[in-house]
Amino acid sequence: MTSFLLFNFGTFTETNRFKKRALDSALVGQDLMDTFPPRGLLVPEGVRSCSAAGTTTISFLGLTLDTWKSSVGAGAAAKKFSQVFQRWMSDVVGGAPDVVYLAGHQSGQRMWWQDVDPNWVTDFTDLAHVSFQRHNHATHAPSEQVSCDSSPFRKQCKLVFGFGCNICQGGNLSHYQEYFRNGANKPVFLGWNGKILIPRNDWPSINNAFFDALDAHASAAGSGAPATDRIDWFYGSQQSFLISAWGTAVAAYRGHAQKRLWQSARAVASDGKVFKFGFDEKTKTVVPIPE
Repeated sequence: MTSFLLFNFGTFTETNRFKKRALDSALVGQDLMDTFPPRGLLVPEGVRSCSAAGTTTISFLGLTLDTWKSSVGAGAAAKKFSQVFQRWMSDVVGGAPDVVYLAGHQSGQRMWWQDVDPNWVTDFTDLAHVSFQRHNHATHAPSEQVSCDSSPFRKQCKLVFGFGCNICQGGNLSHYQEYFRNGANKPVFLGWNGKILIPRNDWPSINNAFFDALDAHASAAGSGAPATDRIDWFYGSQQSFLISAWGTAVAAYRGHAQKRLWQSARAVASDGKVFKFGFDEKTKTVVPIPE
């Protein structure tokens, strides 16, 4: 069964919409954080569960240093929160996701949410590991770090969503292409090449529009779309529709106050070709434009 892994540093309904639609639209079969739930890590000021849009996601927002240094369980069975977190992260990454969704600020191959220093980050800078740690952005010094083997990311990752700033930009993109490379192939990347704001609840939903476009293509007569695990089909023979669906998804922001969500949107095919998007006023359709 195909799966996705959602690294989430926020509490946005838009993130929950992605999970709901990815499962309902049969893009993938399971969320690895449901398969490997955080259980004892779900404590006040620890890992949190966020319910919205008809589903639940896991978020790291609000994790405190005191909780990180505390214990999970009681008596002889008690273990450090950080140790339990490391084992849990190893389990979810070890599930070898087909789709990865990165929700948070992106810079220097690190992802975070709160603009404080130091703060918690997920660190992808080392190709051999994924790390979770406190990070000082002024000195680049990590602390309280736990790491796990990142090689499962490179077993079968086919699609990466960079739902935050800069993942489709320059050095970030080239690094992530190697980090999530599945053997000789690269995943498709959907995201932005500059700073953006993740859509708020009352803004047009990019994720709903994206899956509306995918569903319309998959349900068309003669499409040949499978009933389940459609990421394999889209990645294998329908990448152009993943790319065009991303353009369609951000098109609502052409005249929006947050027009960067349209202007900075990029899609990157598995062969490394980068696309921005234009809009054909005659046909009222989005047109992927090679950069």
